Amino acid sequence: MKQRARLIIASAIAIACGAAALLAVALGTGGGSATAGNVSAAADGPREFPTTAGLGGRKVKNLKAVQYKQYPKGTKVQIKCQAWGTLAYESYIWDKTTDGLWIPDHYVKTGYSKFVPGIPKCDNDKPTAGPGYGKPVFEDPRCTKPGAVHGRQSQAAARKVKGSTKGTSKQKVERVVRAALSQTGKKIPYAWGGGGLGGPSCGNPKGHYRESADDYLRYGYDCSGFTAYAFWKGAGKDIGPATGFQFTKGKKVSYKNLRRGDLIFWGGGTNGWKTTHVALYLGKGKIVEAKWPRTTTSVHVRKFTKSAEKDLAAYAIRVFA
Repeated sequence: MKQRARLIIASAIAIACGAAALLAVALGTGGGSATAGNVSAAADGPREFPTTAGLGGRKVKNLKAVQYKQYPKGTKVQIKCQAWGTLAYESYIWDKTTDGLWIPDHYVKTGYSKFVPGIPKCDNDKPTAGPGYGKPVFEDPRCTKPGAVHGRQSQAAARKVKGSTKGTSKQKVERVVRAALSQTGKKIPYAWGGGGLGGPSCGNPKGHYRESADDYLRYGYDCSGFTAYAFWKGAGKDIGPATGFQFTKGKKVSYKNLRRGDLIFWGGGTNGWKTTHVALYLGKGKIVEAKWPRTTTSVHVRKFTKSAEKDLAAYAIRVFA
């Protein structure tokens, strides 16, 4: 009798365990291989993220392509895979939605500036810059070596390149312009916190994440590091390490009275400490600047028309009156 009772109890436990296992598989909550398979399927499935701006869905990874669908700001999009594509808003990563359309990853809040762990790659394409943007730059070997200079350089580095302080204002301006133009065509990328009196350097040691990009291992200039170098190399003039300082280093000038060598600022209105960008005016409607995207043409000359610019500061600054 005791043996029969034990068999009955064992059978009941087996039946109960079997039922529990089947239920766990059905609900996806059990252990063992059934659970591992379910987790894998979930990890490989689409992931949902909100957009941080209005985005157009395209059939190819290019901002110039036709937009087939609009995703308003805040839309929760289902991303099934990611891939490299053309440069789009400071990122070469594109996300493919469950609609079968591509959207630029820069304005999708995934929590990562690079590929998201767990989301598969759509293809094996390489990152490519759009027309006129130059080739993308991700890091420089000089920034990975021990002792690499990150952020503004030391006084020792600055002393090596200090230019002459002699001459008329016009002569100084011409030397400043030559110093600035000498940095174009060298494939120097934009690097937040990079550059300064001594020339280009690696990105800032702290706070090097800017415009959804990490510049720690990029060797180049940011906008004010570039203008600081031009004035120091050209005329031995230290105009300060950032736009806020540079906004105070000369005479206020209206845009209708711009001259070659003037500094043009963006943002802030009359408050220099809120300015966001600076460039050097070359005359005849052209400027030279260090600006994103972070490619081989980040230090470049371009046209400047006041009416076409957004968020200009209230006035320009003339360092040498």
